[in-house]
Amino acid sequence: MITAKQFNLYRRAKVIFEQSRNSLGYLTLRKRLCKEGFSVNAYGVQKLMAQLGLVVTQRIATKCKYSNAVADNLLNQNLILSLLTKFGRVM
Repeated sequence: MITAKQFNLYRRAKVIFEQSRNSLGYLTLRKRLCKEGFSVNAYGVQKLMAQLGLVVTQRIATKCKYSNAVADNLLNQNLILSLLTKFGRVM
């Protein structure tokens, strides 16, 4: 049997998680729940997320649309060779 207090906690946690577009972890969710007056610890929020099936889906960052040009090698530096010889390895 679930109490009314737990039911309100579960309902509010699910709403907050969905408002974040499924990107809140348990620590941030805990902070937001504590701001709203719920007394929960981090492990309790982890269990709550597991019970409600709340799984974080990381958003994938898109690749840059712009391709910046590489500056010309005016000094004719061979950086790879200088790094290899610095550590005593010459191919």
